[in-house]
Amino acid sequence: VESQTGQTKNAGVLGPRSSFGELALLYLVPRAATIVAVDNSVVWVLDRINFKRILMKTSDAQLQAHVRLLNTVEVLQPLLVEEKTAVARALVEMHFTMDEVILRQG
Repeated sequence: VESQTGQTKNAGVLGPRSSFGELALLYLVPRAATIVAVDNSVVWVLDRINFKRILMKTSDAQLQAHVRLLNTVEVLQPLLVEEKTAVARALVEMHFTMDEVILRQG
C-alpha cells in the first residue's frame, strides 16, 4: 500500500487459499494494493464478468433456498410467491455464539 508520502508499506502477507481483489471486481475500481509474490506461487485469476455471474448464481440459489424455507412457515402460507420472494430477499444471515443474546426485551 502506498502511504501519503509516496512510500510503499507492507499491508500484510497472504497465505495459501487467500484471495484479493474482490472489491475491484465488485465495484469496478482500481486495485487498492499491489500484490508481490514472495515465493513461487500459483494464482487463479477470475475476470469481473465471470465473478459477477458466479455471484448471481449463488444469490439465486440462496434466494430459492430461503423461499423453500419460508414455504414451511405456517403463518406465511397466505403470502403470494412474489411476497415470499420479497421477504427472502430481505433476509440477512447472522451468526451467534452460544449464550449470546439474540434479542433483548425492552
